Amino acid sequence: MKGKRYTDEFKQEAVKQVSERGYSVADVAQRLGTTTHSLYAWIKKYGKANPGQEPSAINPNCGEACVTSSCAGTFCANY
Repeated sequence: MKGKRYTDEFKQEAVKQVSERGYSVADVAQRLGTTTHSLYAWIKKYGKANPGQEPSAINPNCGEACVTSSCAGTFCANY
């Protein structure tokens, strides 16, 4: 059995809640009924869609720009 499917619009809105509104990944995932793993994947896919937006931190695990400063050093979707 496959997992629940979400629209691109739903995923992008979830990413905005983390990247623009400052909510934690865990809080957003729990509130929306998805996993943190899925949300991190969506952040990786949709989070870099804002050209010109300055990265708030660089993750030392991979050197990639973090979507939020709270992810620096704790989790890296590219690591």
